Order: sequence, then structure tokens, then C-alpha cells
Amino acid sequence: MRLSRTDVLSEIRMIYAASREILEETGVKIYNKDALEIFRKNGAVINTEKMIARILQKMIGRALGTLPVSFRLLNRDKDSSFDLGGESSYCASRHNAIYIFDEAQMERRPVTKEEVGKFVLIADDLPKIHLTDIQAMPQDVLPKASIHHALDAFFNNTSKNIFFSPENIDETRSLLQMIRVVSEEELPGSDINNYDCDKKYKKHFKYNKRTSSYKP
Repeated sequence: MRLSRTDVLSEIRMIYAASREILEETGVKIYNKDALEIFRKNGAVINTEKMIARILQKMIGRALGTLPVSFRLLNRDKDSSFDLGGESSYCASRHNAIYIFDEAQMERRPVTKEEVGKFVLIADDLPKIHLTDIQAMPQDVLPKASIHHALDAFFNNTSKNIFFSPENIDETRSLLQMIRVVSEEELPGSDINNYDCDKKYKKHFKYNKRTSSYKP
């Protein structure tokens, strides 16, 4: 079924309204006490015992009021851009699979880093794909460094905008370091091909030559 722009916008508004209702009436579970205190100081209703913050409508409105209607995204080479927001619509490739269907073998199997790179090349070549996301997480690498290897595959196969979702602060910091290497903002002359995606995690895993994979 093909949805019209009106249908899509209507569904977005429904999701938006339901999300605001959930934030205010049900709340969000927050496991960090410092973060809970920040929410409390800004007007949230806090259940300290259950570590839940109920975010009131006025807080949401106040926060949304600080946002621009749109903002400009530059690609890695800073020679192409578009405005995200307003009335414009853009498409992104999606997102975080761990298996691929092998037509030659007629079976589902874990996706490899090389295949992630090939997915990126397809997204890079399609003019209607404006943003690239990590379509799959490689399974032939260190498990805890999977997103690092995925991002490495992206950096080596596209200069389009990339978005991804780290799981914790340490992962975020190391991924930002990779971005700095690529952009040469912090380490001039650095080469992403020499970046060790596994450095932080190697000591926790052993490499199995037979299966070409890492295990705890």
C-alpha cells in the first residue's frame, strides 16, 4: 500500500501526540541519579524509588521551543548539503540487521563486514538515498566492536551523511574518535585504514581461525 504525504503526516502527528502522552502520564525509566536530578530541577515529576521521570507537557513545549525549524547537514567532504526539517522529505537506508539471506546457498547466515561495505556502496550510488544508516552489523568481527567495524566500512565506501546509534558513553567516545580521524579535525594526516577498531576490546576475546570469528 502506498501512503500519500497527507497519510504519512497524519500518522506522524498521531505518534507525536501519543509520545507526549506517554512521557507525561507513564514517564521514562532513568537509571542515573544525576540525570534524574536534572529532570527534577527542570520540572519533571520524579518517582525516586522507581527511578521514573514523568516529563510534563510544558517541559516538552519549552524544550521544543529552543529548536530550529530546520538545520543544514554537510557531507564529509563539506561540498554537498541539504536542509533537514521544514517541509522537505528525505530518505535514509535502514538499519541494524545481523543476518543476510544467501541466495546461492538458500539460507540465512550472519552478515560479514565486507557485505556491509557492499550495502554502503549501493546506498552511496542511489541518488534518492540522502542519508546512510548502518544497514547491518558485521558478525565476523569482535562482537563489542561490531559498530566500529560497521562505521569503518561506511567511511571507506561513502561520503554521504551517516547516522548511527551507540549504546553507551564509552562506545560514543570511541566512535567520535574515529570520526575525528576521518575528518582530520584532531589528528591531521591520520588514515582510517590504520585505525584499530578492535583495540579497546581485543583483550576480552580470542580469535578462532577455523571460523574466522572472535569469541569471549
